[in-house]
Amino acid sequence: METSILLAKIFGLTYIVVGLGMLINKEYYHKLFKEYLKNESLVYFGGVAALVVGIVILSFHNYWVSSWEVIITVFGWMALIKGILLLLVPKALIDLFRPWFKNETTLTLFGLLALVIGVVLGYFGFIAYL
Repeated sequence: METSILLAKIFGLTYIVVGLGMLINKEYYHKLFKEYLKNESLVYFGGVAALVVGIVILSFHNYWVSSWEVIITVFGWMALIKGILLLLVPKALIDLFRPWFKNETTLTLFGLLALVIGVVLGYFGFIAYL
């Protein structure tokens, strides 16, 4: 449980800040994602980072339980799969997601989703077990 709470604090706060950033600075994030998709070095390092984060999370937190803790496990698997795909088939993955980032509405939806996930994890990390 301590590992779950620690990871909920880390991811919760990170997702809240990123979600708010995406909602407040839509133009900035729109440009950021557009440039990211053009830069092969950033895509490569993003893949390595996602792979490492996924491996670390799953090494310490591979809990398939019927509680909020499974959210962190799912994030770990998603990071691992994203990292593998970015390193093995980067062009195909970029081509798949490129249309999503042409529209600022997508960033608004991702920002709201990140904020909701961040609040849920933040609740379990900072409040639920006081």
